[in-house]
Amino acid sequence: MSKFAIHLSFNVISCEGCGIKRIRGVPCADCERRPEPWEVDSAALCRRQRAVEAQQILAQAADQSEHRELGAPEFLHAEVYAALHTWMTGFFDAVSAAAESQEGAQRLKDSVTELVGLRAALHRADDRRPMRQLISALRGLIAELESMVGAYLETLLASTPLQAQNHGARAQRHLDAATEAITRVESVSEAVEILTHQRDASRTQAQLLQLALGSAQQPNLLALDSWGRDSLWEITGSRGTAGHGVFFGICRVIAQNLFNDGQFCYVLRRAYQLFSSSPKSS
Repeated sequence: MSKFAIHLSFNVISCEGCGIKRIRGVPCADCERRPEPWEVDSAALCRRQRAVEAQQILAQAADQSEHRELGAPEFLHAEVYAALHTWMTGFFDAVSAAAESQEGAQRLKDSVTELVGLRAALHRADDRRPMRQLISALRGLIAELESMVGAYLETLLASTPLQAQNHGARAQRHLDAATEAITRVESVSEAVEILTHQRDASRTQAQLLQLALGSAQQPNLLALDSWGRDSLWEITGSRGTAGHGVFFGICRVIAQNLFNDGQFCYVLRRAYQLFSSSPKSS
């Protein structure tokens, strides 16, 4: 995901203790002389007040926030993506505006309110199967964006350029993590689409196979089979026979995107232990 920078201004004056330039209202970094009571950076104070107001909105509990109404579950992925695409551009514009003038204060609060409303809607969304993993992935994406927003608001609160740079770097890390979360959402959404809307069995099989190849990051069926059998060894202590790795890869991608991957691996391991301990009864 692309990088975003906020431009902040700080009022600089000469320190009466050592004579170097320092930020108004901040202790001198060289002689540690504390600022005089009359030293007020009015622009910075207003910027921080705008950030505090937005922080209060962001801190609202999900079950106490007003939320937008989401459509039918099958359109959830597309609807949330469309909302976030518009929101991202609006938020970055609002942060830049709030950093420079009072006129941006309301835009910033409106943008944060929109994200909080989307979070609240996903909090209330029906997360029963087959939508459970998709809802979980979307909530994870929103959580990263919330953390990103929080870090950018901390940037507006910064009293020195170094503090602002540190908070800005943290915001960028959350922005990068949101990119990874988007990849996860897209993978789950594709699996849900295949298993809930595809009616042709042969096409379902082909699409799941393609999804398994992508999930395992393998170039072909032979590589997928080898990867799958290695994974089986890690889970059960047995590599099975030729073809078991491909079958495992397909089952694993279904478990990851529709069910519970940890539970799938646990049941697989326990089932193998049961049948291998009593081969005659099996």
